[in-house]
Amino acid sequence: MQLNYPKICVQKDGKVYIHFYLNDKRYRLFNGRRLGINIDPNSYPAQSRLEQAKLLSAEVYKHLSSGGLFKEYKQESVISGKLSDKEYLLAALKRKQNENYAQAYKDGLRSYLNLLMRHCRSSKITSNEVIALLDTYSSNTSKNTVIRHLKALVSEAQLLGM
Repeated sequence: MQLNYPKICVQKDGKVYIHFYLNDKRYRLFNGRRLGINIDPNSYPAQSRLEQAKLLSAEVYKHLSSGGLFKEYKQESVISGKLSDKEYLLAALKRKQNENYAQAYKDGLRSYLNLLMRHCRSSKITSNEVIALLDTYSSNTSKNTVIRHLKALVSEAQLLGM
């Protein structure tokens, strides 16, 4: 990953933004929301915007150089960083929902994924957590249904890069 330190620019109307190159593509940010950074230089008075922009550029550089997540604008595709297991499974569910399957199957995928999300504490899903979820079912038929639906979601998530 090639990352240049963000530069600060000022528009004619007084708004500040930072721009940087990541893998030879230029990105322009007016605030840190896309990265989960709560800094918005343009919400400050004009005389303190540059200081806030310097702080934003430092935070953006630190976030990206440490492998933090950076997504495309208004899209789910990842530019830099890695999604958590839960985020991959949610993206897989979204993809499955857009395909031509029966509504009952889509509802089953959603409900079993919601069960798994509630059962898992962290963003990384372990096999022990899945086994514990399956142990809550007494019927083998129910267990196999859950396994089949979760396997479909995990397979789709692996295609997405999980």
